[in-house]
Amino acid sequence: MNGIAEVTINGTSYALKFGMQAVAALEDRTTKGGLLITSTEGYSKFLSDLMYCGMYGNSIRKDIAIVPYEEVMDLFEELSMQPDAAEQYANMTKAYFASIEDLRAKKEAIAETDKKKAK
Repeated sequence: MNGIAEVTINGTSYALKFGMQAVAALEDRTTKGGLLITSTEGYSKFLSDLMYCGMYGNSIRKDIAIVPYEEVMDLFEELSMQPDAAEQYANMTKAYFASIEDLRAKKEAIAETDKKKAK
């Protein structure tokens, strides 16, 4: 799975993992009634939630303490002041969408296998 990214803030690196748990957590944080929130909360809200969910996914993967949302918000504010913030945002979103594609492909492969077994 290619859903792994890293952000570096003031010289400290933080791993992000966008597995099934992180994808589900992001969906829970960014949707209401099945619609992605964009106009009311903005792109920075999406990015900060994306960063939180990636850190959440990494915590689950490594079986370490989950970083509280408030701490991630502080880190996100620091990240926004980094000279390479736009590049780091792009890397986070690329990792997330790569994970989505990977999960979609796995789901389709399972469905195809189940379909063949049913014949």
